Amino acid sequence: MNYNSSNVFITLLALSVFLAGCSEPSADSVNKEALIQEIIKAVQSEDETVIQISEVLITDDDLDHFASLTTLEQLILDTSSITDDGMRKLAALKKLIHLRIRNGNITDVGLSHILGLNKLKFLNLPHAELSDDAIKTLSRLPDLQLLRLGSSQMTNESLRHISQMESLLFVHLIDVPINDDGLQHLHQMTQLQSLYIDGGDVTDDGLSDLMTALPNLHLHVNQQHHDLVKADHDH
Repeated sequence: MNYNSSNVFITLLALSVFLAGCSEPSADSVNKEALIQEIIKAVQSEDETVIQISEVLITDDDLDHFASLTTLEQLILDTSSITDDGMRKLAALKKLIHLRIRNGNITDVGLSHILGLNKLKFLNLPHAELSDDAIKTLSRLPDLQLLRLGSSQMTNESLRHISQMESLLFVHLIDVPINDDGLQHLHQMTQLQSLYIDGGDVTDDGLSDLMTALPNLHLHVNQQHHDLVKADHDH
């Protein structure tokens, strides 16, 4: 994703190298608390709006440090054990545009805590366990453009709710038990630019019907660029 911002992505891995000089410390030697404090100082003193943490496990307790960073626009946590309680601590980040949390244990309750983040455009929770009812509540995020979710609790009904989100342009579903009946709901999403489906029970017939309804859709299924997509379509 491209952002119109001059802010620099901050990673704990890069910061740990910086603090230690030229040599990278082992994972066991990293003082996570000290590194988080350095990140907070950078955000507060240099008006940084992006935090990306890739190599250090972030927990609910760690999120206490980020809750006061109300200018934060992007929070990307690629190694985490975040739960619903941790999601509650993100509710104050009213300027957040992009939220990505991998792993963890996030349910409907956790999602409910961030529904007041009205500026959120990109929501990426690939390891959540969300129900159809939770997906329905996402309509409260008026500017949501990208939705990437994994959940064994979602059904075709979630696709009906997704189809009613007029701002959505990009959807990626991971191991969501949907089928061709669910794809029918997406036929009305003329604004949809990209759909990725990994897992599920969709068939070639269902995908063909979808591409007939949305001939310009960029479609990937199980990590493959689908044959029905126009050859000149950009990845």
